[in-house]
Amino acid sequence: MAGIARTTQNALQVFQSDLIRDEKIVWAGQPERKLFTARDFFLVPFGLFYFGFSIFWIFDASGVLSNAHTLSPFGLFGIPFVLVGFYMLFGRFFFKSWKQRNTYYAVTNQRVLVLSTVPGRTLQAVFIESIPSLNKSVSSDGSGTISFGHSNPQAAMYANTGMDFFVSASGMELSPAFYDVKNVNSVYELINSQRKK
Repeated sequence: MAGIARTTQNALQVFQSDLIRDEKIVWAGQPERKLFTARDFFLVPFGLFYFGFSIFWIFDASGVLSNAHTLSPFGLFGIPFVLVGFYMLFGRFFFKSWKQRNTYYAVTNQRVLVLSTVPGRTLQAVFIESIPSLNKSVSSDGSGTISFGHSNPQAAMYANTGMDFFVSASGMELSPAFYDVKNVNSVYELINSQRKK
């Protein structure tokens, strides 16, 4: 339980305005700085293919590859696709790192809280007694993810990858979750003990 007792002062302070009557924080923390997930075994090769094909399409549509004497402006239509491919390969990791630094988790005697302070302040809260299901995945280093409920499988594909905004843009919802939590088994047991109370 020593890992549970170690909470960052910043994580504790950031939730003070969100607590309800008689609510006390029993654990607080932030995600570990992990950029890659198991889904990147698919997303990175797909991003590489998408980015490479977009570049090829621009050159081909512009007439560069066919040695055309005049360049066609038609190739410019491929620029948004190149930007999306670039984001899938590189940009999303910078976004994920930025989001991790500004995400906070807390377990209280009443709720689990997920707070993101970028780009705006967004709080997800679930009363412990109302958590529909508690799901856990653990990495070899002991860190892992705890999700509170079931997400749409399509939405879950983009969770914690830096492409999370695709979920909200598509109208799908992700259940609240603690991603990349250090000593995830300890936090999981703490939440379970709170549920039993």
